[in-house]
Amino acid sequence: MKEKITREELKDYGFTDNQINILQEYSDKDNKPFITLLEELKKRFYAGVLLVSLMTIALLVSILNYDNGHLIGVVIVSIILYTSVIFLIPMQFGYKAMKYLKMKKNYL
Repeated sequence: MKEKITREELKDYGFTDNQINILQEYSDKDNKPFITLLEELKKRFYAGVLLVSLMTIALLVSILNYDNGHLIGVVIVSIILYTSVIFLIPMQFGYKAMKYLKMKKNYL
């Protein structure tokens, strides 16, 4: 998978122009090829899925075990945590990177 990835190829796999520009900016800044950046995004996506899963389990356990007085606080904290994970880890961008790498692996 050391081949050169082009902007048109990324566009064919669902990346938007803005996302490709962001990838290009980070690629130029860090002198990393697109494939390295996509692999990092894929790892972040998996970490985000794990965090969201753990937070969901914690939320369900909290709802089942606590009194109703604590429910509002637990829901508020959960909303803040879900929002922070979704915005700090670009889940949609990571999903596209994971999908792209999976498709490229199947072709090779």
